[in-house]
Amino acid sequence: MSLLHVEDLRVHFHTRNGIVKAVDGVSFDLEKGKTLGIVGESGSGKSVTCYSLLGLLPTPPARIESGSALFDGVDLLKVPEATLRTYRGNRIAIIFQDPMTSLNPFMTIGAQLIEPLRIHMGMSRRAATDRAMAALREVGITEPQRRMCCYPHEFSGGMRQRVMIAMGLATEPDILIADEPTTALDVTIEAQILELIRKLQESHGIAMIYISHDLGIVAGIADHVLVMQNGVVVERGAKAEIFHRPQHPYTRKLIDSIPRSAKPAGSTLAETQGGSDFLRIEEVRISYPVASESLFDLHQREYTAVDGVSLQLAKGEILGLVGESGSGKSTLARAIVRLVDLKAGRIRMEEILLSELSGQQLNDTRPEFQMIFQDPYASLNPRMTVQDCLAEALERRGRKDRKELQAEILALLADVELLPEHLRKYPHEFSGGQRQRIAIARALALKPKLMVADEPVSALDVTVQAQILKLLLELNRKYRMSMIFISHDLGVIRYIADRTAVLYQGKLVECGPTERIFNHPEHPYTQKLLSAVRTSRLLEGAE
Repeated sequence: MSLLHVEDLRVHFHTRNGIVKAVDGVSFDLEKGKTLGIVGESGSGKSVTCYSLLGLLPTPPARIESGSALFDGVDLLKVPEATLRTYRGNRIAIIFQDPMTSLNPFMTIGAQLIEPLRIHMGMSRRAATDRAMAALREVGITEPQRRMCCYPHEFSGGMRQRVMIAMGLATEPDILIADEPTTALDVTIEAQILELIRKLQESHGIAMIYISHDLGIVAGIADHVLVMQNGVVVERGAKAEIFHRPQHPYTRKLIDSIPRSAKPAGSTLAETQGGSDFLRIEEVRISYPVASESLFDLHQREYTAVDGVSLQLAKGEILGLVGESGSGKSTLARAIVRLVDLKAGRIRMEEILLSELSGQQLNDTRPEFQMIFQDPYASLNPRMTVQDCLAEALERRGRKDRKELQAEILALLADVELLPEHLRKYPHEFSGGQRQRIAIARALALKPKLMVADEPVSALDVTVQAQILKLLLELNRKYRMSMIFISHDLGVIRYIADRTAVLYQGKLVECGPTERIFNHPEHPYTQKLLSAVRTSRLLEGAE
């Protein structure tokens, strides 16, 4: 008998613009100790399906129109809120995607871990404290006794997500709902957390619903898979069936969008290997002052983010930068485009010593190097239409007459595969993928010789991610533009980069042709990164 049986669940959102059928007739079973993976793009209804089971949707506008969710013979959709509260957090726990919005900023981590243990499990304060510290240790947080007294803002993003996972597991629930729980984590930490969840499932017989857009993770952790599109389950089955013999066109599209192989034919590597160095990074060191923990410590301390890194980039080449959070990859990228100053070293682009430029010289040179940020919504002006945004960038290269300006704007739109009707719209009217296309168009407007892309696809769905990667490769070939591409996703790096550089604790530990790095890594840290998660291997090994 199933631990959880959901039948014909329908959830509608009643808005001013009409009814949105967020979940439309979803049914599934979850057995004890098993994992059900739910995959699909943003807006497919994955999270709404699970949140509705625990009464976590805002009502209004959400309304459960029909269906049942039997858990141990009790219909979760019909019980009063007081009864549902006894299940929520105790027998059914949830790990949210964004820990910063889920953790209380005014309560210590310890207080937030202890509270559900005392309320749901009736533990004494001492027993709850011991269990909370054990949970922190289980998810790899050192010095749990000291960490219990810290507040959420004192943790890194990855550490906050570990705390959320500890909170979800502390009450030893029957069912754990994990909504993209490792999205914010580095690849090695992600592997540790997934292995931890597997072990806890085995030892405690916990059933899990794992929601993710990362098919590689789902292939590695799930027993059965639901594929959702527009609120409807389009395919279901054992993971081997889903990943090796997909029936629905949408499932095939999702799987085909995963960057699993080396860079496609027509890459620029063969053309660049014999070329002269376009960009030279020489013994770069970047450090920041660190505040002392003691009021009486008058010595200025420094944190070294980048420590003696040297790299070269050829004309038209794409260099991938990989490493965990804190490895220095984003700091180095920002230094290249002069958003961060160097403590030592030099950065030279052709005959221009970028690291020495200042004032008007720097301002005049900026069009030659541009950056694409991870979050286009934060980097685009919300008060400017696409027309205004692109016109501003084009006019930076010199004043143009109206007809010439409009022709160039339309050419930019065509380059990033957007339509003329998009010109009068504002950033909030676009999807994440479309906003990233606008950000790319804005960068292209200045005709840069160098593009620095900092995690440009990490926040996008897998199909949109594939489109943006394909677009960047096409632009790279069309304009012979050099690119530094930063990502924590090794599959993405293998797909797009000619060469790959691996950073660890601010140091360059390995650099070489991408296929050599992936097939024959030399440094122990590179080997650790590659062994942690290999999307293609997870898919190939799904049984």
